[in-house]
Amino acid sequence: MDHSEKDNLYFIDQDIYNCPFCQRRNVKYSVTDTTWYHTGTENIMHVYQVKCSDCDGNSLHFTLDNLFPTGYNGTYSRFRYSGQLDDHFLAHRPAVLHIMDNEVPKKLRILMAEADESRQSNLLTGASAALRKTIYQLLSLQKVAVVNEKTKHTDYKSSIYALRDKYTHVDPELFDLLAGVQELASDLVHEDSWVSWDAKQLRILTAIVYEILEEIYAEPARRKRRKEGLLELRARLSADKDNKSAS
Repeated sequence: MDHSEKDNLYFIDQDIYNCPFCQRRNVKYSVTDTTWYHTGTENIMHVYQVKCSDCDGNSLHFTLDNLFPTGYNGTYSRFRYSGQLDDHFLAHRPAVLHIMDNEVPKKLRILMAEADESRQSNLLTGASAALRKTIYQLLSLQKVAVVNEKTKHTDYKSSIYALRDKYTHVDPELFDLLAGVQELASDLVHEDSWVSWDAKQLRILTAIVYEILEEIYAEPARRKRRKEGLLELRARLSADKDNKSAS
């Protein structure tokens, strides 16, 4: 069974999460502190401090739900909740679970961070606009924009498929998903039906765009570094062999 969707979650369950600092997957965490504050006359924002068991990185997590850990004693505790734990939180600090590789152009990294920050503040219009602009900027940087002859405007779906044809080493299904993201984040942003899209759905859409950017910019750089490392290792082995033959 495929559980890759868990890579896009902060919290997987009561014991395991994905750390935004050391980028470890499925690592244990502990709740080290809790507090709360009034957001108005009725609402209380609960804040939980969580520490990674591997790198000791501390993150903050905000929710209107009382998830006070059962038996909390200032060390390791478990949240009390139902459903998916991530769905209970409105915001996290750091906001972005996926720290984008520096190989991704800075303007795209900034827009992705803006989209995620807006989503976690429940500013869905701002989040969708930032996500939409990320896609537009990507198409512009890659010089694949296709203009509709009738409307004289950019045909974004055709442009995304042109991007797919340019990067044949990338799973084509990712570009199909990207075409869907553009429609959801752009065409519907001004429609009355936009209210039906919540933070959870935007989180998934943002994760899809993240995967596309990683495949286009970051993964080729990683492959190049791995190849260079192997070539260096081969050179060392050859040098050792020559030295032994000389002796």
